[in-house]
Amino acid sequence: MLVKRQTTAKPTGGRGRGPRGHLAPLPRPGRCPIQGCRNQIDPTRLMCRSHWYLVPKQIRDRVWATWRSGQRAFSPEHKEAVRKAIAACQATVASMSVAAAEKGVPPDAPIADMS
Repeated sequence: MLVKRQTTAKPTGGRGRGPRGHLAPLPRPGRCPIQGCRNQIDPTRLMCRSHWYLVPKQIRDRVWATWRSGQRAFSPEHKEAVRKAIAACQATVASMSVAAAEKGVPPDAPIADMS
């Protein structure tokens, strides 16, 4: 008697390798969705690295958890997590811009110069 062995494909391409071609809908594929960011990004990424790490870890973890679930990668939970990540980053960038303006840093300065 042959037993059919079930295998499940990993939804990721490995640690930090993205969703194996399953893309989350973004406002501008290939560009970071954070307002004012000009960084080109791989279409499998949500946003550029510098902006991704401005997203609070709890929200980043939720984006990963809902995406890694495989079948739920395009679920309402994942889409909501993506929206929250973008909104959280935009709020952080806005508050950093206000703080930078108070210090006299030019508005188009790179993120590293604002801290």
